[in-house]
Amino acid sequence: MIFANLPAATEYLAWTVADKFAGSRASFSSQSCSAYVRFSPKDADGDYLVDDDGEEINREVRFSDHGDRHSIGSDRITINIKNRADELTDEDGNFDGYEIADWVIADWIAEASAHLEVRVDA
Repeated sequence: MIFANLPAATEYLAWTVADKFAGSRASFSSQSCSAYVRFSPKDADGDYLVDDDGEEINREVRFSDHGDRHSIGSDRITINIKNRADELTDEDGNFDGYEIADWVIADWIAEASAHLEVRVDA
C-alpha cells in the first residue's frame, strides 16, 4: 500500500484495528504521527471486564514512527512502522510517499488485534 506520509499510514492502521473491536476508540497525536487504539472490553451484561485485582482491563495499541517515550506498562504496545516503510521518490528524486507491503500491514493488524483481544476464562 502507498501512503502520502507516515501519519496517513498510522491513521489507516488505527482505524482498521478499531473497526475490529466494538467500543474501541481511535485517537491521533497532534504533535507526531502516532495513532492509538484504546479498548476496554465489556462482558455480556455490558459491564467492564476486570482483572484479578478488580481493576478494569484497558488495552492500547500505538502505531508510530518512533519508540514509546511515555510507556505506561504492559497494557500498551507500540508498533514502530518506520523501519518497514519504504520511502518513495519521483523521477527527480523528490519524496513521493511511503510504501508498506500488504503482508506487513496484515502482520501489524494481527499483532495489534492479538494485544487488544481479551480472553475470559470460563
